Amino acid sequence: MARRRVLTEDQWANFLAVPSDERELIRHYTLGRDDPDIVATKRTARNRIGYAVLLCYLRHPDRVPDPDEIPPLALLAFVARQVGLGPAAGSPTSRYLSPNHLPRRRKPSPADPPCPTSS
Repeated sequence: MARRRVLTEDQWANFLAVPSDERELIRHYTLGRDDPDIVATKRTARNRIGYAVLLCYLRHPDRVPDPDEIPPLALLAFVARQVGLGPAAGSPTSRYLSPNHLPRRRKPSPADPPCPTSS
């Protein structure tokens, strides 16, 4: 059965992008009641901010960030305030995400099905 793409590449990039305005940050990235307690179990500030940002990415846009991806400063500052850290803990110059936070990702193969699809 033939499959067609519903959205263009630009539309997907826009859909998966992290919002930068405050209203959307509050809407998508406000941590739940139990989240700060879970984040607090991490040993260092770097791990705490990295874990909190990873939780945010998994909620919206429902994906794991690429290892080289640097989240927007607005997101880092918003999450840092929620977990009680200064914005310096999540500065883009520090590699705040530990390698063990993210699964190893393989490069997509031409044989992989296109994502997303519609029948």
